[in-house]
Amino acid sequence: MTLVGFVAVVVIGIALLSILFALERKKCPVCTRRAVAMRFTDGYSRDGVHIVSFRCKQCRAEFRTLNGGPLIPRDAFDRGAREPVPQARVIGR
Repeated sequence: MTLVGFVAVVVIGIALLSILFALERKKCPVCTRRAVAMRFTDGYSRDGVHIVSFRCKQCRAEFRTLNGGPLIPRDAFDRGAREPVPQARVIGR
């Protein structure tokens, strides 16, 4: 394999990994975009419980996860919710 071929394989590998990481990002339940960024300041682990905070880059909504589970709105999590709060859907007349 030549140097040019090796560089091409490395560039293609990096491109594929970046696409996979982009698809792996969590989807915001509020604005439905894949734009949620983890806030490292609020992540902690204590007594086998791992809690991480997220904030959407688009709508600025805040969420928390418990042990890597689903996104739960931060205010509901702080009030004791440990599963996503069901959302009501408005049905037209």
